[in-house]
Amino acid sequence: MRLFLIYLFFLPVLLFSQLTLEYQSQIFPYNSFAGWIPFKKVGSNWEYRLYYLDSTKFQIYTSHYNGSVQYTYNFTQPEMKAGGYIYSLGIDLTGDNIVEFYVLGQYSTSTYPRQSVKILNITNNSTILELNSSNYYYSAPVIYDIDNDGILEMIFTEYDMNNSWRYKLLVYNTNVSTSVIDNNNNQNFKLFQNFPNPFNPSTAIRFNLFRSENIKLQILNINGELIKTLLEKELPPGQHEIIWDGTDSQNQKVTSGVYFYRLISENNELTKKMILIK
Repeated sequence: MRLFLIYLFFLPVLLFSQLTLEYQSQIFPYNSFAGWIPFKKVGSNWEYRLYYLDSTKFQIYTSHYNGSVQYTYNFTQPEMKAGGYIYSLGIDLTGDNIVEFYVLGQYSTSTYPRQSVKILNITNNSTILELNSSNYYYSAPVIYDIDNDGILEMIFTEYDMNNSWRYKLLVYNTNVSTSVIDNNNNQNFKLFQNFPNPFNPSTAIRFNLFRSENIKLQILNINGELIKTLLEKELPPGQHEIIWDGTDSQNQKVTSGVYFYRLISENNELTKKMILIK
């Protein structure tokens, strides 16, 4: 018994003595985001790069730790109005072994704001594809192999803002083999920006699942307090959409303001912001 107690006493010392500080970044502003993203394809793996994101620009550094800024994308006014939402597609569309990105834009209308989406080659800031029409609201893209032919498809939803938000699906062939994202884990577990946003009185929340999972979708207030659980059940793989009518767990209308919606699965958790206006 005495030997066992001595072993427990020294175990934390043995474990924590192996931890050494490997990297310490520069100081970033409080209202920015920095981290790592799979950026360049090297053989069958992705090379991670340091990135920086604020309300006006998105930058990729030359390495995973120290290095200078190599690529910069400056948001347009509609893209800044949308909140500077830029995401990795997780695939290389141009054959240069560098991942492509998509960015959302927001435009004012007499009723609801409308949304555009642009596929971007960040190496030269060129536009690969842009969906932007005064009559339609476009979703962010979802990517998977719909017809099991080994080639990835890119799917958008086009909402008709002048016809009761009726919609159609747009499918683009990427000509990219599915093997390009073999080691990009959780690429198909996605939570998209709600639409419309800002909204009144209701909004749609879309998400994508790669496999059948137990899912929980929650609404939180600006203080992080739970307002309502919209969904808690097992869902099949694919794209799903849930409508929030702006009510709490007691079915009472909530006040105007900023809210968050959080998607929780067995291994992942994603959160996004939305605005209710009355």
